[in-house]
Amino acid sequence: MPGRFDDYEEEFLDEKTKFNSKLEELPKVTGSESIDLRPPSLTFSDNRSAVLRAASEAIENAGDVVRSMRREALSANDKSLTNKCTEYEREVNHMRENLKIAERQSLFQGAKSDMVVTNIDQRNALEQQTQRAKNSTAMLDDVLATAHDTEEIGRGVAGSLNEQSQRMRGMRDDVKGIREDVGLARRTLTSMKRRIMTNKLIFGLIAFLLLALIIFVIWYRWGPSSSDTSSNEGAVTDNSSTVKRWVVERF
Repeated sequence: MPGRFDDYEEEFLDEKTKFNSKLEELPKVTGSESIDLRPPSLTFSDNRSAVLRAASEAIENAGDVVRSMRREALSANDKSLTNKCTEYEREVNHMRENLKIAERQSLFQGAKSDMVVTNIDQRNALEQQTQRAKNSTAMLDDVLATAHDTEEIGRGVAGSLNEQSQRMRGMRDDVKGIREDVGLARRTLTSMKRRIMTNKLIFGLIAFLLLALIIFVIWYRWGPSSSDTSSNEGAVTDNSSTVKRWVVERF
């Protein structure tokens, strides 16, 4: 196990050396190590891309080797080997950071890293602010759309309430008319009841008069004084006929 770990360690050191050589080669392929803002030629650009790609491959290979070393250390259950793997992982991360800085420097033909980092940070900050402004604008648009929808809903509700109010007014007028009709019907029924009662009284009075008249005629014809009044029979008969005719004409 330790022998394989040593082999991996040598392979890691080789990849690290290869990375450092490519990193040192990068300022040369960009044309100058001094500050030069002239646009690089196509050859320099191709060389820069090739060197950056080789350096990135060296970092990836070193990371793979360190992972293999980590597996060997875990298999051997050796704390010292594990600590070495942790240190090598830190070196791999440091190599990645150095590659990023070198890439930024080469992008501006060897300008100082602090200027490059500052410009990139400013550009990133500006892009973030622009994105935030776009997000805020989108949120405002959503709020305005929601407000517009709410306004439309409010208008619809107001229209519905107005229509219902008009219907309520119409129903109120209908109820008022019904009440007036009911009052008129009550008055009509009361008048009809009065007429019926009056007619009943009249018919009762007439019936009473007829009954009294009949009794009187019977008593007058067959009573004790019938012999004295035989001579007036014709007159009574005429009077009875006259009364009957008057009743028929009256009712």
